[in-house]
Amino acid sequence: MHIFKRTALCTAVLAASSFNMVTHADEGFIEGSSLDGMLRNVYFNRDGRNGSDYDNREWIQGIQLNYTSGYFANIIGFDASYYGAWDLDSPGNNFTHLPADGRNPGETNDINLLGQAYVKVKLGDDDLNFNFKHGRMRRDTNLIQGSSSRAVPSSVYGTAADINIHGLKLHGTYLTEGSWRSMGHFEHFSDGTEEVNYIQNYGLAYEFENGLGFEYDWGESNSFLEGQQFKLYHTFNLAKDTQLYLEGIHHRVKENGDAFIRSKINDDRTAAQAASFDGYDSQNTQLLAKLTVDELTIKTAYHQTKGADFEYDWAASPLGFGGFNSMVPYWSDFICKDQKAVMVGFEYDFSGVGVPGLTLEAGYRKGFDGDKNNTGVEAVSRGNKEWGRDTTIAYEFQTAALKGLKLTWTNYTHREESGLKNEDIDNNQIYFDYTFNIF
Repeated sequence: MHIFKRTALCTAVLAASSFNMVTHADEGFIEGSSLDGMLRNVYFNRDGRNGSDYDNREWIQGIQLNYTSGYFANIIGFDASYYGAWDLDSPGNNFTHLPADGRNPGETNDINLLGQAYVKVKLGDDDLNFNFKHGRMRRDTNLIQGSSSRAVPSSVYGTAADINIHGLKLHGTYLTEGSWRSMGHFEHFSDGTEEVNYIQNYGLAYEFENGLGFEYDWGESNSFLEGQQFKLYHTFNLAKDTQLYLEGIHHRVKENGDAFIRSKINDDRTAAQAASFDGYDSQNTQLLAKLTVDELTIKTAYHQTKGADFEYDWAASPLGFGGFNSMVPYWSDFICKDQKAVMVGFEYDFSGVGVPGLTLEAGYRKGFDGDKNNTGVEAVSRGNKEWGRDTTIAYEFQTAALKGLKLTWTNYTHREESGLKNEDIDNNQIYFDYTFNIF
């Protein structure tokens, strides 16, 4: 694996050339270049209840500038993104958008970051193609996922490749560093004290013409965690503008060495107690159904966790960029040992009633039968019952003068009926996003 890491660019170019295909006649490196931007003004008001630590307000201004090049010789190009964010008004000391100033409690530092900077290679046609990236990038797969819910998004550093062979999709990712959404810098993954050298993920996916599809992913982080996920889904076309989507996911994780065990040592757990996590193994299974009729989608999901509290982050620091694809979670993941959880909700697009650009989404979630005796992973049991509800309203302005402006308001409530109350919260999030093209 270290050979792959050191020779990733050479390997990718050689592998791509072996396709021996004719590429599309796209625009050149300069002619195909563009520069786009996004201004994000975001306000969070998190009202912690019953002793919750989540009690803060944040008002942040963010900016993204995204340069996308064309391809030199229709093969190689380069993309880059600048991320910036600064505080407008964030009293308190619980910050989720900006890095805290270690010298001045209650203060934050601005973010000025080259969030993306990667070389890209492509070869192929519509039926057989190869795409490769190396450098700082945003990368999302079933098992590796960042976050874009704050003023600026998270990024990773490494190598990524995607191959399409007549509908069979293969992908691979090898990462060594990350910058979480509130960090403002890149750092190596770690267990909190020592470095976790890499995160890697490989997978495949295929969808048949009848709407049946499957996906398989495997991944690991050095000496920390190993995981795999299998997904099976089918889309049924019941009538004109009416579809039923069914999905099943089985996700399993297990400890992969000493780094995972070291990460469990904290103020509440000694090294001897952390050693009990040797052999950690947990599984989560989800079922999802979505019925879409014209602009209305009704959805319901169920998932269950077995073995131990389900942990999917690939490292302890920076936050481990783990992927978890259940539709049940919102504020809480509902993944305590033996916990079951259900979700019901709907989505509606108001374009069908003459208001294009306006959408509404709402859901209710409830978890039950969690391990009250805490034989999972958490240092202190979170209890066996919790629930949450959420509503999101979004509007994309349609007039030419306000083109590119989008307003989103999300409100959610979470409560635990037993065990700890430190997750109880009422939250409001408001986003003003303005996207624009410079050239």
